[in-house]
Amino acid sequence: MRFGSVFILITLNVLIVPAMGSDSQPIVVASGEWSKNNGGNGHFYEAVFAPDGITWGEARQISESQGGHLAAIESNKENEFVYRLIRRDSNRGSVLWYKDQHDNYIGPWLGGYQISGSTEPNGGWAWTPTGKPISFQNWAPNEPNNSGNENRIVYFNPFQWSDCPSGCIEGWITQPLWNDFPQNGRPKGYIIEYE
Repeated sequence: MRFGSVFILITLNVLIVPAMGSDSQPIVVASGEWSKNNGGNGHFYEAVFAPDGITWGEARQISESQGGHLAAIESNKENEFVYRLIRRDSNRGSVLWYKDQHDNYIGPWLGGYQISGSTEPNGGWAWTPTGKPISFQNWAPNEPNNSGNENRIVYFNPFQWSDCPSGCIEGWITQPLWNDFPQNGRPKGYIIEYE
């Protein structure tokens, strides 16, 4: 008696995260082009996971060594496009976020920085590598606040104790908001932009 063979192909999108350790390398977990056909700028973005965390300076150096730069967000539409790559409630984006001691979620680095000597907390914000002043802003409520020499920008999902606006999941705002953050902090990722 002869039996036929049946093959079933299952495709999975799996993120393989290496064991934590001093030799852990950054891993691209999501990427996409914001095409001009869809109203974009034609730039390509990569969301990079750094298992051991990474400082803003380290992320900037790696981004530029690969021919890009830390993302410079210049419109609400660009902010939304990039945020879709790294959303905390997505399979690929969840590794880029961690919960801090205040129950807020800290996301990946962007290319924003505050020029030394600027008026605190709102003055002198610019984008690397050009130094172009930041015109579009999407700060979380009560940010920037320079709480602890915070002079760089990360994505941020703050916890709302009450009166959670639309866009909340179990008390956390899940919108593409920003926070000022210490340059030597160690978020779990960064966004590279290629022009």
